[in-house]
Amino acid sequence: MRNHLDSIHAVALMNLAELSTGLALNTGLPDDARAILTRLTIEYGRKARGTLTSECSIEPPKTNERREVEVEAVVRNAAGDVVAKAAARWLVGPARPTRPT
Repeated sequence: MRNHLDSIHAVALMNLAELSTGLALNTGLPDDARAILTRLTIEYGRKARGTLTSECSIEPPKTNERREVEVEAVVRNAAGDVVAKAAARWLVGPARPTRPT
């Protein structure tokens, strides 16, 4: 998804950052926990072109205790230059029981 500057659209970069922070957090949560995104901010460093990667690392919570968790993502181009940095705030808490159908 390109913009008028022939670079990757800003919202596409934000979506990539949200996806990577969510994967980093949610894949490590206990089975009885869930996370909901409550805030997402991003700083754009340079035009994003070509293949991009988003990296984040977190020590996931070990319980489903209700708390806010901040996860940072760094988006880089193929040369390794930082094109954006994002901070996602996730609300972690107990998973709701599934309803019978």
